[in-house]
Amino acid sequence: MLKKFCCLALCLVLFACSKEEEGNAVPSGFELEDLTFNGTAASISWSTAKDADEDDIYYNVYLNSELIEGPITKNHMSTTVKYNQDYEGTIIATDKNGGTSELKFDFRSPTSKIALVTDFQSAHVVAIDLHTHQRLWTARTEERVNSIQNGLVFLGFENLIARNIITGEKVWEAQPVVNDYYTGYRDILADDKFLFAKAQEGSLICVDLERQEKQWEVHLSGSISRFSMDKDHLYATQRGTDDLIKISKVSGETAWGFELDRPVGSLAPQIEHAPLIYNGNIFFQDNNGRFYSVNKDTGKKNYSLYNRKNSQTTPVAFNQNIIFTAGDEIISVKADTGEITWKNSVDMYSQSSPFIENGRIYVGAGDKLFCFDAATGLHLWDTSLGGEIWSSPVVYDGKVYISSHTARLHCINAATGEIEWKEGNVEFSVTSPTLVIGETEKIIYSSDHGMHL
Repeated sequence: MLKKFCCLALCLVLFACSKEEEGNAVPSGFELEDLTFNGTAASISWSTAKDADEDDIYYNVYLNSELIEGPITKNHMSTTVKYNQDYEGTIIATDKNGGTSELKFDFRSPTSKIALVTDFQSAHVVAIDLHTHQRLWTARTEERVNSIQNGLVFLGFENLIARNIITGEKVWEAQPVVNDYYTGYRDILADDKFLFAKAQEGSLICVDLERQEKQWEVHLSGSISRFSMDKDHLYATQRGTDDLIKISKVSGETAWGFELDRPVGSLAPQIEHAPLIYNGNIFFQDNNGRFYSVNKDTGKKNYSLYNRKNSQTTPVAFNQNIIFTAGDEIISVKADTGEITWKNSVDMYSQSSPFIENGRIYVGAGDKLFCFDAATGLHLWDTSLGGEIWSSPVVYDGKVYISSHTARLHCINAATGEIEWKEGNVEFSVTSPTLVIGETEKIIYSSDHGMHL
């Protein structure tokens, strides 16, 4: 999308100085006319300098004291800048006798807007420039969750790798688990001190980000499924004796374990999504259609609600209510009691975690993206994406971003449901996008990410 900045918006500082040979009139009377961006492509134009002697005039263009182009006779040029940078520009007009005048201006390049989507087919993460809709970089990963800290995105393959979010350049690489067989890393979460990941063999590891070394490793009784984290603890789901466990982020010690209800004749219960942490409690569902509230501090059950429809998606919170999908329904319950406040249909089984923005819920089911009023459950609109949706949406600046089996990242107007653009970014994607605005000034994770800091 082309972005145009007027002189005032750029806080331009324009002035001219001259070097005049005796008897020679120097170029004068030129000023900046336009400065536009399309991603990192910048176009600069200025008015033609006047010369009383009618000499031919040549221009040299500098950005941050580096000659970008010149000498040229045209009064416009294009160049490439870096995102999120301050620039000082100088245009020097010179006549044939050496007389010069300078035009100075300042500007800040566009703020980067990047979507990270994992290509399930080729096991690559794809960074997409939301200004131009083009790929910025790709990198190998087995990671379905992108975790970001301090301008770095952390990916897992044979090793743990930190890459620059803008360029994709590898900053560091670590192998915290050493054994004689293959190890990969998935479900990575990171705060400002530690990185947490599930190793392929089922253990949970913690890596000190400053040292890039293992802080601890925990081998649990069952295989870790997904986990969430708050300031001090991880809440990990596993297939074993305790279905949900609370783990110290510093020591790796288990504080408590919670066992799911096991009704006679039901499937072996398990939690298949990252739990929601809200108001001192943990909310989640099992594969037998039961919704739970558990006290975060004690691990004791507050209540469970049997809705007969299972789910693999993470709930979300809105005004003391918890909203979640179950089978082909979206349901809102009171957080403190589990009393149903409303429910509505999404036509088909949903594998998409809801996202709430400005009092609206966005969720995928089948090949459609749905929008509901979060307070009442009123169906506002739905839009077909032309392919089945397994990912969860994210919303930013009035736009919904979501992937589908059509191997496209879709950008949809959050108010109307109109598809604004779609780009073939991957071969096959079932993962939710993560948006990074600027050098991690703002990060928008999907609801199933697990970050609750």
